[in-house]
Amino acid sequence: MATKTTKTTKKRSVWVFENRWDDRHGDQGSNVKVFSTKAKADEYFAKDIKTYLENYELLAIDGTVSIDNVSSLSTDNIELGPDDIPIADIQKDAIKSGWLNIDVDNSGTNAYWSVSEMEVE
Repeated sequence: MATKTTKTTKKRSVWVFENRWDDRHGDQGSNVKVFSTKAKADEYFAKDIKTYLENYELLAIDGTVSIDNVSSLSTDNIELGPDDIPIADIQKDAIKSGWLNIDVDNSGTNAYWSVSEMEVE
């Protein structure tokens, strides 16, 4: 009598980094990367946020972001207000929240980042 064997596929987690952006000229883009560990995804997440802020000259010399440079910045726990926010605090909370949204100005220039866990076979 033949026995039937079933193959089981083990699922594993990966972490997906995504960045979407729009600018005032109507250009749009996105960047998606997959990481095997959350630590690697979070490291890339923090670095990409800082690079964006530097490239758009939104990061002050003292390493902060202010309402003078950005019209809104938000995560689960941070909302840009009258006080400057250190980049390290933004990165830390974006990682904790799993997302960050920045509206540079009211002309349509904005960016959104996220890191989320996904199961794959």
